[in-house]
Amino acid sequence: MLTADHAEIKKRVIGSYRSWVIRLYCQIRFLIMNIRILEEIEQYLPRKGRVLDAGCGFGLFSLYFASCEKERLLYSFDLNSDRIRQARASSKRLALDEQVQFQDCDILDYEFKQQVDAIVLLDLLHHIPTSAVPGLINHFYNTISDDGVVLIKDIESKPWYKVVFTWILDKAMDPKTPVNYYSKAEMIHMLQEHGFDVKSHQLLDILPYPHVLYICRKTRRE
Repeated sequence: MLTADHAEIKKRVIGSYRSWVIRLYCQIRFLIMNIRILEEIEQYLPRKGRVLDAGCGFGLFSLYFASCEKERLLYSFDLNSDRIRQARASSKRLALDEQVQFQDCDILDYEFKQQVDAIVLLDLLHHIPTSAVPGLINHFYNTISDDGVVLIKDIESKPWYKVVFTWILDKAMDPKTPVNYYSKAEMIHMLQEHGFDVKSHQLLDILPYPHVLYICRKTRRE
């Protein structure tokens, strides 16, 4: 799709939320995760198939990715039941309620049973307790199809001034949520240890966020 089409999808998704507070939040999220970044992530998603969106919040990116391809099925969950309620309401307004399934569940309690073609984590991994991350990555490996992809967009632990900027905003959004940023080398090593072949690159942004996208595909375990 052209960027103009993506911009129109963004506008429709934001407009589907009835609360002006949530629409403002969505505007901020789309500012942080701008169209250029979303286009780069979306190119790795299957045009047809099952996609798991872990930690989907209000569901705006699930609705965005579903709007981009009508044969793309989204299974999305978040621990905040009110956000999931808002996401379901918006999916109905956008006529995407049969294409996107929302569930309120903590990622640490989620049962990774159904095999999917892609898993997406957008700025979620650094909020998960470090002791739980290896187990989750193992779940991802077992849940993804053999030719599937795990896409992790997260924050690198340097440079320091970008990390400070991101930490302040993370804490402003939710002071109680843990924040653990990983270096690119740490993240790649951890993913490789659990059987993934990993490609990574920085995502450029006007704002001082140290975005990194990790594209993870299965390798054969010994």
